[in-house]
Amino acid sequence: EDSVARKPEILKDSSSIRKYIVRYKWRNKRDYALELAEYAFSNDFGGSSQATVRRFGLEDIENYGNMILDFTVPDTAQTYLVQLLRGEGEILRTNILRGNQKVNYIQYPTDTYSIRVVYDKNNNGKWDTGNVYKKQQPEQVWNFEKQFILRANWHMEEKIPIPPAP
Repeated sequence: EDSVARKPEILKDSSSIRKYIVRYKWRNKRDYALELAEYAFSNDFGGSSQATVRRFGLEDIENYGNMILDFTVPDTAQTYLVQLLRGEGEILRTNILRGNQKVNYIQYPTDTYSIRVVYDKNNNGKWDTGNVYKKQQPEQVWNFEKQFILRANWHMEEKIPIPPAP
């Protein structure tokens, strides 16, 4: 295993209050262990995390693929949240679009991916549920009908026209 000489950068994920991103110069064909001490995380209700160890490694770069998705938006004054989903709906990444834009997904593992778009009406960068008391509906969501099967050492490009909100 590599021992960590420098501390990794730990960032809060903007797509979820329960996710963090660990940035480090990971190297292929190395084994890593992420160790979290007891009480490393806590919530507003007094609960806290237990000590845990997650072991993982990286494969050769040839075992990953790249996607470039070219989004066309119907209204450049509107904000859109583009979510890359894996498998049964796990959100891997969220990008905020405020106009036509290409989004690069570089070195993703082979898998089946799909795209979901949130029409971010209030421009807060997240999907908002409805509010019964204020008589507000949830922000609308559109699912791109095509799924992407990413293969090893594969590079694909796709144009995705986002339709107007229903």
